[in-house]
Amino acid sequence: MLNGSIRGPFLPTWSRECWSDAYLARVTDRNKLVGMTFNCEPIYGVRHLQSMIFATDRIGINTLLPVMSTCFPNWLSAVYGESNSTRAIINAGYTVSAMMTSFASQENYADECKHGDILLEGAYFGDNLHPYETIFQKANRNFGENVLSRLTEWTDLAGYSSYEVCGKKKEELKPLGGWGRWEEARKMGYS
Repeated sequence: MLNGSIRGPFLPTWSRECWSDAYLARVTDRNKLVGMTFNCEPIYGVRHLQSMIFATDRIGINTLLPVMSTCFPNWLSAVYGESNSTRAIINAGYTVSAMMTSFASQENYADECKHGDILLEGAYFGDNLHPYETIFQKANRNFGENVLSRLTEWTDLAGYSSYEVCGKKKEELKPLGGWGRWEEARKMGYS
């Protein structure tokens, strides 16, 4: 699940990985919800995955539907739904994980981390979260705008296409993966 507040995918030019495979690879028998970032500041009493992108499986979806199958009328109720999504997965006996690198830095990160919302200017341990950590960047928060602008421009100019890597077998991938489609980019007006 993705919402319209993020931009990407952004991958290094050497990567031949499909962005959705990167997220789905973290869904396991034990871990049922993968997100981009984790907010350690309890909101409604819950530390939680932020909900701009979620990857899960059928068990995760069935667990989330009672919590997420509504159109939230305002921002506060959406945040409540966001925090409840993490609570629902954990209460069902599963774990959650985030793509941000710091989440992998300690086994009990979700229980022990101290930071709040990292999607603000300088809020990621004194820096800004880089899109290469999470493949996407929150685009409506006014942080890391230069990186977001440059990566967007360069990705467009290179004609990057996840279609060239997603759903392909390793032997079917082109040497540059989804990169190097300059002719297609020129035809689309990126030059």
